[in-house]
Amino acid sequence: MIRYSDLIKMVLMVLGVYLFAGNYPSHALEGTQDWAFEALASVDSSPAIGADGTIYVGSDDGRLYAINPSGTLKWAFTIGAVVESSPAIDPNGIVYVGSMNGNLYAVNPNGSQKWVFPTGDQEVESSPAIGSDGTIYVGTNDYQGTPGTSDSGNLFAVHPSGTQKWVFPVTGWVKSSPAIGAEGTIYVGSRNDNLYAVNPNGTQKWVFSAGKSVESSPAIGTDGTIYVGSGDGNLYAVHTSGTQKWTFTTGDDVQSSPAIGTDGTIYVGSRDGNLYAINPNGTQKWVFVTGDRVDSSPAIGADGTVYVGSEDDNLYAINPDGSQKWSFATGNKVDSSPVIAPDGTIYIGSSDDRLYAIDSNPGGLARSSWPMFHHGVKHTGKVAGQIPVLKKVISVPYLLLLGD
Repeated sequence: MIRYSDLIKMVLMVLGVYLFAGNYPSHALEGTQDWAFEALASVDSSPAIGADGTIYVGSDDGRLYAINPSGTLKWAFTIGAVVESSPAIDPNGIVYVGSMNGNLYAVNPNGSQKWVFPTGDQEVESSPAIGSDGTIYVGTNDYQGTPGTSDSGNLFAVHPSGTQKWVFPVTGWVKSSPAIGAEGTIYVGSRNDNLYAVNPNGTQKWVFSAGKSVESSPAIGTDGTIYVGSGDGNLYAVHTSGTQKWTFTTGDDVQSSPAIGTDGTIYVGSRDGNLYAINPNGTQKWVFVTGDRVDSSPAIGADGTVYVGSEDDNLYAINPDGSQKWSFATGNKVDSSPVIAPDGTIYIGSSDDRLYAIDSNPGGLARSSWPMFHHGVKHTGKVAGQIPVLKKVISVPYLLLLGD
């Protein structure tokens, strides 16, 4: 007969093996709300997560919010103009974000302003990227006349001190968020129908012409291939030399930014209301239909689950085979892109003025070259060999972040 004390020891032993094998207890019910933080206007910015688990997100109410993992307000930094740019976080915890007043802000971890960089242009919708040397890259929009006709933009490189390093002028808005390759090349799209490759010194490396505006933000594969969407309804795969590898055609404008799975599958949304899974050779793997356009950029969990928002007001969790796992209804359209915390919680904004924390259990972020918008939970937009590594820690999930 097994003694009660021996039984307890056996249970603890099995539990220990289970946890050290990298498994975590399932959330009570996946796809249910943990909490919702209410801003004063739409939350179309995509959240980023700091090393201590703080969630940072912008709002149309003109504020950058820092929210504790419990859903309570840590601080709010007042900008006074719409913040659709998504924040990026450097290794020191400095948060960088753009605003529709044309400024780039650097905010200290305690919510105080470190510096402000005035671009001289009218809008910063682009999300900043952070290079290995700390340089911040961001795009701008400038109205030169009737919107959409003679407009221009720039790609700025800004020193960590807040001074200008260089500016790369573009004959079109730069709403696309820059992506930084392993060798330091900066890739960014423009509404003048082009994808640019810019050297670290600010000179043009090459330009690739798409069929229409490029407001999607590039993603970079393990072999250096650049993936980006276009207003002509195509997803383009571009070699590091600037030549076309292949195109995949959807039914409408592609403003969603691609994410890449561990097996090389590329996921991207389209304004035709679909999320597409595309094989590395450019053929369709599957398509998932939502009820409205998908400008949100997908995020991929370690278990292969794909999360994406839709303008039908829902956040979707999609199995690796393209079937629906669950959906979560918000009160308005979801253009924000989801981020996956180390404990599996999904954070996403909505035009109903809220940031949501949704229970899920994907095992963290996928360990691929580009598993979500702007590469990782800190939104640095830098590939540079920064493949996230999931470490196993019990009860202290936020001490371990999944890369940049």
